[in-house]
Amino acid sequence: MIIKGLIFDINGTVTDINTNEWHGEIYRILSNLLLYQGITLSEQEVRDLYYRLMKSQRAAGGEQHPEFNATGIFQEIIDENATAYTLNLPAAKLEALPLFLAETFRAASLFRLKRYRGVTGTIKELHQHYQLAALSDGQSAWAVPELRPFTPEQWLMLVGVGVSAIVFQWMVIKAFRTAEASFLAPFDYSKLLLAIALGWILFDEVPGVWTYAGAAMIVAATLYIA
Repeated sequence: MIIKGLIFDINGTVTDINTNEWHGEIYRILSNLLLYQGITLSEQEVRDLYYRLMKSQRAAGGEQHPEFNATGIFQEIIDENATAYTLNLPAAKLEALPLFLAETFRAASLFRLKRYRGVTGTIKELHQHYQLAALSDGQSAWAVPELRPFTPEQWLMLVGVGVSAIVFQWMVIKAFRTAEASFLAPFDYSKLLLAIALGWILFDEVPGVWTYAGAAMIVAATLYIA
């Protein structure tokens, strides 16, 4: 037998993913989110509706291993429970709401998502000998964002964060080897001021009065103890 190509599943083969759709927090979050769309459902009602509609979709599919449409489930939840407030939402928001709810569901139920160690090198090696294809049985609302690769700029930022953290930790260790902790404490808390400055410079984020008040209390208490 001559093998010319390989087809593999994404989740569990390339990506190490862990989700828990039974976690109670998912349905509390969705219940709260629906409230702001004019729909009042308890977290238990949201859970029951989700699984009832999923079961109905799969039964209607007529396949041996039927799939379901998460966005469609939330569309049905909206259709069944919409109030006058819901129907008076801006048309664009109302149209995008089922997808947004499906994404929120996935975000709340996702506990781990990363590539398996060594998978990139393995794929590159296989690609030299075979045609490769990847399949995913995940919802398109979930699979497409999860498979989106990092841009070079994002990788550069991640590397920068890692290098900065290593250098910072090395400098802290060196400092505590050569000086007393009580002397170094004020310098350690100066990172509050640095964080405020960087937030303002990089993200145009202006802290509120309570941020300044809290920072002042921390710095003052540290100086007093020192």
